[in-house]
Amino acid sequence: MYSNRINILGQVHLNPFNSSYLNEYSFSGIAIIILLILFTIIIDTRQCSGSGSIVAACSKQFQSVSRTTWPDVHQTSTSTNPQTLSVTNLHKTVVDTSVASSSSTQSQNTLNARETDSFFNNIGQRSIDALTDYKNKQESGGCGLENLGHSCYINSALQCICHIRPFVEIILNLPEQQLLQLPPITSAYRRLLIEMQSILKGSTSAHEVKICISELNRRFAGTDEQDSHEFLAVLIEALHDELMTNYQNSSIGDLMHGTLRSTVKCFACEKETNTDDSFLSLPLPIHRSAAAIFGFDTVKNIFANSMALFGFGIQTDSTLYGCFENLLAEEQLGANGQWFCNTCQKPTDAIKKLDLYQLPRVLILQLKRFTYDLTDDTKITTKIHVEEVLNLGRFVKKDDVDQSTIYDLVAVMAHTGTLTSGHYTTFARHLNNPDWYHYNDWHVHRASFSDAVASDTYVLVYERQH
Repeated sequence: MYSNRINILGQVHLNPFNSSYLNEYSFSGIAIIILLILFTIIIDTRQCSGSGSIVAACSKQFQSVSRTTWPDVHQTSTSTNPQTLSVTNLHKTVVDTSVASSSSTQSQNTLNARETDSFFNNIGQRSIDALTDYKNKQESGGCGLENLGHSCYINSALQCICHIRPFVEIILNLPEQQLLQLPPITSAYRRLLIEMQSILKGSTSAHEVKICISELNRRFAGTDEQDSHEFLAVLIEALHDELMTNYQNSSIGDLMHGTLRSTVKCFACEKETNTDDSFLSLPLPIHRSAAAIFGFDTVKNIFANSMALFGFGIQTDSTLYGCFENLLAEEQLGANGQWFCNTCQKPTDAIKKLDLYQLPRVLILQLKRFTYDLTDDTKITTKIHVEEVLNLGRFVKKDDVDQSTIYDLVAVMAHTGTLTSGHYTTFARHLNNPDWYHYNDWHVHRASFSDAVASDTYVLVYERQH
């Protein structure tokens, strides 16, 4: 009997899941232990659900608890008792579920980390791209224009107006309802403008604009060299007329049209007659220099001799202010062209005076370098000193001047060569920075203000200061 009890106890010690022992002594105690473990697992799982790393730690804890609490489940349990199998399977399910949950959470955390890294990498790359694009726009002079065959006059005119910020803004910011059916010239120029702004370095073609203007004015249809200032004026007026005709509204006129007041005073009755005329550009007369008349070497010798004899020299060039004085100077209307006075009802001698009455926001000046007569067509090569900042206050007639009369130079059209064999280029200030660039058809190079005014300046574009 005693030995039998020893054997029974030995069996119990070796296999605590022996079915007869469970049924007779402690089945209820083991069931309580299992319930406590399950309750602990549920609570710990809820506490660990917020963090992938904590879940992984909890999973390891569950596996450790399982192994230390049931050391002989996988090693010594050979019983086919259903209760024993159910406990074993339950433990496997809990452990496998913990491991699977930990693996899934770790995979999700890895995926989230990769998505986060990708998100911030994309933001960083977009920032770098934006900075690079901005830097390129700052450093690049912009887009050149291909020569279509003696079309430098077209390219030069287009580069001038493409660097007038308020003019560009008018075309690009047209109301959406107008964009649905734009007139041909406006549509062609707007497409060209958008394309030019999208090209940091390189060139494009103004072929479509040329075709549209040629249909309006057949002078520009061929491949002969034409006057660039004339093309510029035709293009601006065409854009203005199209917008006025189709939409009864055009900001171009308000932007670029000024007013000249002509005052004629009759010598007989002393009555003054005022006439206001709108202008798109002001033609400034310039005088032939002594060098142009006598030759440079002759003038050089005269200048040297005058310096030696009298201590002063002969001025051989002019200023822009001097050109305004030439334009606005008083003119005698006498025997060669008398004024018909409405008061006197007959032709009389009179005096005529021009004044700037209303200044536009964008002022275009044409230096009249070309003269045409029956015997010869010549170019006046007199050098004109051009001011980068121009103040026209003393030339304005209107007493209550309510706007600034100070202008900044933004573009210069230059002409080299002769009247019959010449070439047009443009110097312009960049829209995104204060630097000057030289636009010579498709070639674009950095320049300076000194470069812009050193050549034979032909057309000057000024923008009024605010």
